[in-house]
Amino acid sequence: MFSDKLKVIVDSVTKFSFKKKSNLALLFISAIVFSEIVYLVFPKSEGNIASNILAGMGIGSPTGTEYVVELKEDGFYPKETTIVKGDTVKFITKTDRRFWPASSVHPDHTIYSEFDPRKPIEPSRSFSFKFDKEGEWDYHDHLASNYEGIISVLDEKGQRVRLDCLDSAIDESSKRKCWEKAIVTTLEDKGVELAFEVVAQLYEKEPDFAFECHGYVHLIGEEANGFFSQGKDMTISNKTSYCGYGFYHGFMETLLYTTGDFQEARDFCNYTEERTGLSSAWTACYHGIGHGAVDASDPRAWGNIEAIIEPGIELCKAVSETDFQLYLCVTGVFNSTEILSTNPKYGIEDLNKNPYELCQKQPDEFKEPCYTNMIPAVLRLTDDDFTKASDYLITNIKDPNQETIDNYKVSEMVTLSLYHEFIRLNLANDNYVAEGIKLCRAFSDELRLACIEGLSGGHMKYGEPEKEYVKGLNFCSSEIMREDEKEVCYKHILSRLNAWYSKEKAFEICESVGPEYKKFCN
Repeated sequence: MFSDKLKVIVDSVTKFSFKKKSNLALLFISAIVFSEIVYLVFPKSEGNIASNILAGMGIGSPTGTEYVVELKEDGFYPKETTIVKGDTVKFITKTDRRFWPASSVHPDHTIYSEFDPRKPIEPSRSFSFKFDKEGEWDYHDHLASNYEGIISVLDEKGQRVRLDCLDSAIDESSKRKCWEKAIVTTLEDKGVELAFEVVAQLYEKEPDFAFECHGYVHLIGEEANGFFSQGKDMTISNKTSYCGYGFYHGFMETLLYTTGDFQEARDFCNYTEERTGLSSAWTACYHGIGHGAVDASDPRAWGNIEAIIEPGIELCKAVSETDFQLYLCVTGVFNSTEILSTNPKYGIEDLNKNPYELCQKQPDEFKEPCYTNMIPAVLRLTDDDFTKASDYLITNIKDPNQETIDNYKVSEMVTLSLYHEFIRLNLANDNYVAEGIKLCRAFSDELRLACIEGLSGGHMKYGEPEKEYVKGLNFCSSEIMREDEKEVCYKHILSRLNAWYSKEKAFEICESVGPEYKKFCN
């Protein structure tokens, strides 16, 4: 069954080796023969086995080989591909839909950022990428993130490179890979709750992790969707609020892509509130529905911001049973749209030139959710200058005195939300309290207190997991705070403790404050 070519090689090796009586020559040529045998028995199209065997022996062919991975209706094949540094992987599909193979972590692709075509690939075309970094690189289809695979890249000698996560000198890609590995391994072996414990530990010990943790809790949400859809029990707690509620974004994006079942989305939101006893879980869940609707949007809409937003809003109307549910869902639509505007591949980067132009076109009930969720774009426009950002808000908000669903004025709610972001950007600075209060006192009295409330809430939104209240209450008690500012601060944090913590924890925190502020505890 072997080829004529192989027969000739075998004959030549036999004659040569006996004639020369050279053990070295025999070994060398035998290796060539073996490589031919393996190639014939395990051709390239059958999962690249031949090259892997040779690479593992350290006698593989020179780098530069091309491997093929195909996306089928149920995922990537082969799911795991082993190559040598310098080899290329060509991604194809025979489905009738676009695809987008890219590095973890979804949706930002930060672990191996070069491994990203940065746009959808038409089904008739392919994407090829040359891997120049050793290691195991997880990837997914950005348009259907539940489809995943692994590219294992050996070094030039065909050796697997072990990732030492304890090595302080590892590069940024490897560090991010270690974070992902720690979270995913814990998630698979120990479940959702302990995976969040790993997130909390990384947040505390790795300063850079805090800025990227949203994408990592996204992973936990994606996996939890699988548990929930299969009827498996899982622990859901207030930890799902970590890192800007990315858990709910990942969960809902996966749900809406795989089933599109509105009732299942509602059921999960009710399930989270029942399991956690926290209203914040329920509100974050409905926000996640809107976020997921845009994250999983049709790539054919990219380049047209209205075409991206409209289906998300229509989905929110369909899934919501109350005005407040609709409001929460729509905040997710605008939040996700703002995030997409940071990446040119979605074709809506013009939003950043005047973020509130989009909001001014919305119906009255959707203006404030849009203003609030475009704040990161406003900060980019003003280079994180909060004085300029405040001026932009005051100048560009139409009908600032209109009442919101939370009984704030629109101008108050947007100012409050802007100064959440001051905490996100400045919490690590030693002088952030004085700087923040100074900015707030530049406003009129009405917006001054809204600004102080924003700083208070920012501690709870962006503080260290499980310990958010510590710096928050320290801020409230600052000696440079005026009495009306302290009242606003304590009221905002203490009246919302039950949304963030268990009843026992909330009671414990309330017992730690002065008697004059206990009136704000529920």
